[in-house]
Amino acid sequence: MSRRTKAWLVALVALLALSLGIGRAVLGKRASAAAAAVAASAPAQAVELTAADLASVRRADLRSTLEVSGGLKAVNSAVVKAKVAAELTTLTVREGDPVQAGQLIGRLDDTESRWRLRQAEDQAAAAQAQLEIAERTLANNKALVDQGFISRTALDTSVSSANGARASLQAAKAAIELARKAVNDCELRAPLAGLVSQRLAQPGERVPLDGRVVEIVDLARLELEAAIAPDDVVRLRVGQTARLQ
Repeated sequence: MSRRTKAWLVALVALLALSLGIGRAVLGKRASAAAAAVAASAPAQAVELTAADLASVRRADLRSTLEVSGGLKAVNSAVVKAKVAAELTTLTVREGDPVQAGQLIGRLDDTESRWRLRQAEDQAAAAQAQLEIAERTLANNKALVDQGFISRTALDTSVSSANGARASLQAAKAAIELARKAVNDCELRAPLAGLVSQRLAQPGERVPLDGRVVEIVDLARLELEAAIAPDDVVRLRVGQTARLQ
């Protein structure tokens, strides 16, 4: 076989291979188009949705919530203190007990205060007697001066003595009131209505002046003390409503 014949055979084989490739490509395109036409003509499948897949659209206000935590504190509270230094003899309330304003809740030993009251009363009685004597002497000296039996200087002395006795009586009466107040201060009374939150002393203890005995809180009004981050302060306004749990 000559070289020329071999060249023609190779060219012929290549031409046949190219023809087969083109034919396969055309058939593939036709098959794809037919499949697409069949798929387009087929009925669409229904998609079922559950209630969780649906959402109703409605108008609503967008709200921002700021969560805080803190401690509650009563707006009105009071600490019952000892107004005199004495031994605590009785205390009838404990933590959690309700009390009313003015209720007697305890007593301090008033023995010393009562003796001082008695002493002041005796001093007042003595001052009253001295005043009566000085007033009688003054009245007599006035009559004697009018009759010329004593000098005017003696009368002035009697006036001064009467004034001094009168001042001593007033001081004795003031001492009585102070001693009586000390006796009354031995009674411990609740300054407001509420609950006993702390019992700070026990019967038998000697309580110093202004010593704390019990603390009473009024739970009708409470305040929440909570720390807020600096970045969240701008979100707060006076008068905003807070929900506490």
